[in-house]
Amino acid sequence: MLSTRASTEPRLVLEGLSVGYGGDAAPAVGGVTLSAHAGEIVAVVGESGAGKTSIGTALLDLVDPPGWWRARRMTLDGDPINYRTHHKRGRDVSVIFQD
Repeated sequence: MLSTRASTEPRLVLEGLSVGYGGDAAPAVGGVTLSAHAGEIVAVVGESGAGKTSIGTALLDLVDPPGWWRARRMTLDGDPINYRTHHKRGRDVSVIFQD
C-alpha cells in the first residue's frame, strides 16, 4: 500500500500523555510529549521510578485496571493507539523493558 503521508510527519506521536494507577489517583507520569519519524529509534532514559515503564505500557495499551492512561494525542501512522491497533505491537512499535 502506497502511503500519501508527507515524509516529515512522524509515525509515532504522543502528546500530553499521563499515566496513573488506582482509579482517581494523581498521575504517576504527566505531560509526556514525544514523536518518532520512520527509521528513528527513540530511547526513554531516566532514574529509577521516573516513569519509563509507565510510558511504555501506555504506548502498547497494556496498563492494567485500575490503572489508566490519557493523552491529547497518541497515534501510530495517524491512527489512534488503542485496542484496535494491537495488531501493530511488535511489528510497527515495540518496547524493551529493563526487567
